[in-house]
Amino acid sequence: MKTAIRDSALHEALDRTFDIAKNLGFTGIDVTLGRRNTREHPMWTRAGLRGILDHRNSTRLDIPCINVERFESMGLAHPNARVREGAGKVLNALIPRAAALGTWAVVVPLDGRGQPFGRVRQKTVAEVLRDVAPAAESHGMGINIRSAADTKVILRLLDDVGSETVRVEHDIAHSVLLDRDPAADIRALGGAVAQVRLRDIDAGGSLCPLGVGTVAYQPIVEALDEIDFDGYVVVDTPHGADTVAAAAANLAFVHEYFLWT
Repeated sequence: MKTAIRDSALHEALDRTFDIAKNLGFTGIDVTLGRRNTREHPMWTRAGLRGILDHRNSTRLDIPCINVERFESMGLAHPNARVREGAGKVLNALIPRAAALGTWAVVVPLDGRGQPFGRVRQKTVAEVLRDVAPAAESHGMGINIRSAADTKVILRLLDDVGSETVRVEHDIAHSVLLDRDPAADIRALGGAVAQVRLRDIDAGGSLCPLGVGTVAYQPIVEALDEIDFDGYVVVDTPHGADTVAAAAANLAFVHEYFLWT
């Protein structure tokens, strides 16, 4: 298992983010396309894509995933068919660019404005995923869905899609905020878990540094071991005025607690 950091967590320009992550000891960068400026990201231009690739090569960091935040509000689970169609087109256009960076997967959030995708027709979401899965497969990439929906709903969706290309990024915070057992969710999803988003939650329901909040990590470690998880964990949202120091502290917690090398 390896540890990446979400680039937006450091609040730095992308070139600086690669250097900082490398110096801190991360082995990967989760590149995020923001909610409002998805099409303004450098990876949509040839020069921008080349620049990101140069940073990746110079630091030798992986880019395990591209995270499309816009899909949280205007994505594959939107009730409007035109919005869903547009999201599918964005995803299809993004896949070859992500593949050019050596990216392993595109992360597709399925929830928006607190509404789990299960509240719209599951078959509608599955239809869009079936349409884009062949493009990802042809580029040797995966599509990792992320949702707060119940694990049974997620597994039914994966079964409906019927492609091993489509798997899950499991967000620990989702389980905790919904009063579910994150370790039990991991066991239920089993081999469908391709990546884990590692976050901690304090007693008031807010994000906090890893190890400071209410998340019980030992059962999570055991559950990941039981499903033979060998993917990336992504450290998200460091807290405090000094984001670099916060990221370093979070990574130190991961290395110490999870005993990864």
